[in-house]
Amino acid sequence: MTRIFGYSDFPLYDISDDIGYIPRPSQNGFFQRKNDWYFNAMSMPTAREWQPDISPKIFLIGNSIVMGGNPFPQREKLGPLIERGMVSGRIIWPIATGGWTQLNQFAYLKANAEKINSADYVMWEYMSGALNRKTEWKGEYVFPTQRVMCAFCYLFRRYILPRILILNENNELPVSGLITREHVIEFENIINTVFSRNTHRGFIWLYPTAHELTIARSGREWLPERKEIEAVATKEGLRIVDVAKFPQWDTHLYSDGVHPTNEGNEQLAKILATEMMKDGL
Repeated sequence: MTRIFGYSDFPLYDISDDIGYIPRPSQNGFFQRKNDWYFNAMSMPTAREWQPDISPKIFLIGNSIVMGGNPFPQREKLGPLIERGMVSGRIIWPIATGGWTQLNQFAYLKANAEKINSADYVMWEYMSGALNRKTEWKGEYVFPTQRVMCAFCYLFRRYILPRILILNENNELPVSGLITREHVIEFENIINTVFSRNTHRGFIWLYPTAHELTIARSGREWLPERKEIEAVATKEGLRIVDVAKFPQWDTHLYSDGVHPTNEGNEQLAKILATEMMKDGL
């Protein structure tokens, strides 16, 4: 019954020594027979195949906040929402996978440098602690690499059992910790790799969890490494967009304390689209 209703129609992943893990290229499906999802030949979460001749090339880089995941149909994910919120009809190219930190993203960009080293504009998500280390593959019940024989058994183990027992291995969130100077420098170098021009355009957007947003609203600093990230942005000619500073962003827009609800996705897309249009896009 679970297979009939599409509960086992989810993306598959490949394990990578360099990247950690990555959605398998050229796949699509309908989770619960209603939420369509796509990954193109470059494992970008979009139905569009990479078109290097399209200009300007706008990259939206992040993790599950950008990728969207099974709860959202494609049109309600962040990239498509940003496109619809702009008057210029630009195409957004998402580079994102659930659980990725900046280091997973760095590895992906390095692996595909020859194809995507010509960005004209970048919107790069940053969450606290994301310059600590790479997130590794967490197993079949988080990032499955093959279709399951018993769909009900998989869903019970993946979604129901964690509500009864604490299963840390089911955690899809990025790893987090103290950032290192080495990775800050790597962030700077990767920005130079992604862009094809000396003048960089775009912004790093700081995304808080619900708990961090509460800290911000109390007047305290929610991002311990703010100075380091702001220094990278300043050196590389990018702006900082702190989502916590937008009054329309509120704790009721989170579904689980980290990921946005449908309304949250819409509000976040409006914020990012507005910031893009400030730069003339």
